[in-house]
Amino acid sequence: MLRRFLRYRSVWCGLGVVCLVLGILGAINVVLARSALPSVSFSWILSDLLWWPGYIHGLGFGGVLTYIGIGIFLLGISSGRGRVAYWCLQAAIWCAGLNTWYQHAGSWGPGALDIIMPTNLLGCVITLACSLALLAAYVPITRLFRRLLEVNSAEKDLEAAKTTAEA
Repeated sequence: MLRRFLRYRSVWCGLGVVCLVLGILGAINVVLARSALPSVSFSWILSDLLWWPGYIHGLGFGGVLTYIGIGIFLLGISSGRGRVAYWCLQAAIWCAGLNTWYQHAGSWGPGALDIIMPTNLLGCVITLACSLALLAAYVPITRLFRRLLEVNSAEKDLEAAKTTAEA
């Protein structure tokens, strides 16, 4: 059982790193595409990072922050700790929620700090509701993650005790 978890753990870690690299490459792609223009502003680069449709190397799903959020969550699962996985899930929901809000917003207008923002707040409200629901269910979710991810810690302790008793 422990060997199977270690294989899954390395798969989750590898997939998380791949998603993070795709997100970072997409962000670099956006910044380099904007830097070729004669006048570049920070707000336009930031809005492009949030809006970029996600065609990163032929993958047509989500956007830059969606890939980064999925990578953070997968790395949190690969840590094998319930609390870390929970907070990584929260970060992933916010990354994907912000990205979805900007991509499916409709009209745009200037917002705080002169950053171009969507005027439709539905995506932001949905993200906030999901995050608050997860926060309200913090204890059951962390217990579930602990059961799913930390099951093998007792087996590790048993095996360590057996090897020290044999020595």
